[in-house]
Amino acid sequence: MELCVGLFMPVAGILRSKYVPDSQQGAILNIFRLPLNAIVVAGTYATDVLDTSTVFALISIFLLSAALLQASLINNRVPREKQE
Repeated sequence: MELCVGLFMPVAGILRSKYVPDSQQGAILNIFRLPLNAIVVAGTYATDVLDTSTVFALISIFLLSAALLQASLINNRVPREKQE
């Protein structure tokens, strides 16, 4: 899990530069803040309702899923010349 957390910011930056146009980055990133905040609130609430080890397992699964999805985007990327 520590590896996933440590690699998130660099990988997110690389993916953002490849898939999100510079002119639209601000708008697109703001759109994704609402679901992100909802996930944070749900995770915080889950620590009050569920056992700590269960919450940790769920978060680990979510982070692993995110890492796999990011890896699939990197492996299946379309070169910029062919996008237009």
